[in-house]
Amino acid sequence: MAKKNTSGVDADNILTSELLPKIIETLDEYKNLDFLAIQLQNVTEEGRYLDVECSQPTLEHNKVLSGFEAVLSGYNPSSICALITKKQLFIDNNIFFVKGITHQDVELTYRLMPCATNVVFSDIIPYLYIYHPNSTSKSMVPEKKIKYIKDDIYIINSFRRLALSFKDINPQLYSVIFNRSQNVLFGLVYSLYKNKKEWGKLGINSVIIGELKKEQLYPMKGGFDSLKKTLFVKLFLNIPCLIK
Repeated sequence: MAKKNTSGVDADNILTSELLPKIIETLDEYKNLDFLAIQLQNVTEEGRYLDVECSQPTLEHNKVLSGFEAVLSGYNPSSICALITKKQLFIDNNIFFVKGITHQDVELTYRLMPCATNVVFSDIIPYLYIYHPNSTSKSMVPEKKIKYIKDDIYIINSFRRLALSFKDINPQLYSVIFNRSQNVLFGLVYSLYKNKKEWGKLGINSVIIGELKKEQLYPMKGGFDSLKKTLFVKLFLNIPCLIK
């Protein structure tokens, strides 16, 4: 396990040692895995259990899938700490963290998943993720908020580049990945709309709209996965005066 696989634990989080034998046993049971996915238990700083993350409810658990199958079935990119990964997968595909962005894990795991041949999503929850209420994502310092949202724009473009790489060889995978990029974009612009009173007076919305236009992501184009979203984009979100 130590020689072939890698995983991560953030400095302020905890991996429960009692479940390590179960992880090793599972790796031995399913030979030659590229990924063994585990789940993360959110815990308050006081030790109170909250919800479970990285449960991947749309995927079949405890069965070997390909990375393609995982993405097509709705794999939700998340923390790299939830994936025990074969080291060679990074090297063979020359896929590594992008330095400097807030959501490195989300960006990396979605690029890496289609490269995997053998993946198992387990029900093991060995990781305690300490929830910090004052994290960067909740900061209202304009510079920090703008940086955080700009990183979402980077991820949208990363997902679109990934989608385009499959457009000719796997149109279904292209469609699924592009649709995820559309959903991230919708969520970003909707957050501007929802928070426009607070964020607008801090100058956040105008900066982000300018960045979206520069990246040719606004006004939003293309289809969405529901009629409700499509109408909301047309009637509200694509009208700059309603966002700023």
